[in-house]
Amino acid sequence: MNLLDVKRIHMSFAGLQVLKDISFSLAPDEILGVIGPNGAGKTTLFNLITGFYKPPSGTIAYDGEDITGLPSDKITAKGINRTFQNVRLFASQTVLENVLVGMGNKIEEPLFQTIFRTNKIKTNEIKAKKAAFEILETVGLTDLMKERAGNLSYGNQRRLELARALANEPKLLLLDEPTAGMNPQEAVEIIGLVQSIRKPGMSILIIEHNMRVVMNLSERIICIEAGSKIADGTPYEIQHDQAVITAYLGESTN
Repeated sequence: MNLLDVKRIHMSFAGLQVLKDISFSLAPDEILGVIGPNGAGKTTLFNLITGFYKPPSGTIAYDGEDITGLPSDKITAKGINRTFQNVRLFASQTVLENVLVGMGNKIEEPLFQTIFRTNKIKTNEIKAKKAAFEILETVGLTDLMKERAGNLSYGNQRRLELARALANEPKLLLLDEPTAGMNPQEAVEIIGLVQSIRKPGMSILIIEHNMRVVMNLSERIICIEAGSKIADGTPYEIQHDQAVITAYLGESTN
C-alpha cells in the first residue's frame, strides 16, 4: 500500500486554475522530488496535502485514510510534517524551545498536572528535552541550543526548521525549497543532512529548484507545469524527458 495517494486534484483561486487533475503516489520509505517552473503550483500542492487548503475536487489519502480537507493540526497529528519555503520560526524563543514546540501534542498533559507540576509532567519534560537535544545533534545545532532563533545565520535557521519538523516524528516529511537562498556549499551540506535524517518508515516529498539537490536526493521525480503533471520518472528519465527539458530544465541539465 502507498503511503500517500493524490488523485485528480484540482485547485483554483479567484477563477484561476492553479492545479489541474494532479495524480501521483508516494511509496513507504520513498523520496519523491517535485519540480517545475515558478508558479507551476508546487507549493499549492503541499498546502493541500497538509490541510492549509481544501481542494474543490479530488482526493488525498494517507496511509490508507482519506485526509482530504482535514484541518492542518489533525493532519500533523497523523504524522505529516513540513518545512516552508520562507523560514517560519519563533524568533524570540531559543533553538531548543523551537524544537520543543514542534513536538506539539506529544508532550501535552492535562491542565491539573501542568498547574501542580506532578512527577509525571516533570519526567515527560526531561524526556522531551532529551529527544529535542538528539534532534539538534542530528542537524548540528547542539552548540546553539540556548541561542535565540532570530540570532541564527540563515543556514542554521534552515537547519532549525528541519529539526522542528522532525520533532513530531513524521512518517511523511514535506520539504519546501530546503536550499532556497543557500550557497553551493550549504546546499551540498543539506543534501547530506537530508540523507542522514532518513530512517526506515519515513517518506520524503521535496520541492526544490536546485537541480543538483533534487537529482541527488530523489529516487523518483514528478514535474508540474502550469498546474499539470507532465512527467513522472527516475532522475535519469526526468533529465532526458523532452517535455521537462522544454518546460523547465532548458537545453542543458548540467
